[in-house]
Amino acid sequence: AQAAVMVAKMEDLAANAFYADGFNDASSMPAWAKDAIGAVAQAGIMVGNNNQFNPNQPITRAEAVATLDRIGDQRYDSQRHCHYQSWYSLKRPNHSW
Repeated sequence: AQAAVMVAKMEDLAANAFYADGFNDASSMPAWAKDAIGAVAQAGIMVGNNNQFNPNQPITRAEAVATLDRIGDQRYDSQRHCHYQSWYSLKRPNHSW
């Protein structure tokens, strides 16, 4: 749960307790972390396992690496899209029809 809160703050994700309720173990989620758990799950950054988030278990090294990898992928895709848009607007011919 603590890792989800840190990631949600780091990525400035919108709170989403409703999405967290979709996990089978939603009732065991700490109230202070539920918004963040839903936010990171909806963003696809932390996805849980077998429809469980396991909020009271420590994050494993593998889960931490997967989380960081997903954050990196999302940032890369976002920057690539913005870079393409900037390049396209500079290279596009200026036709005045």
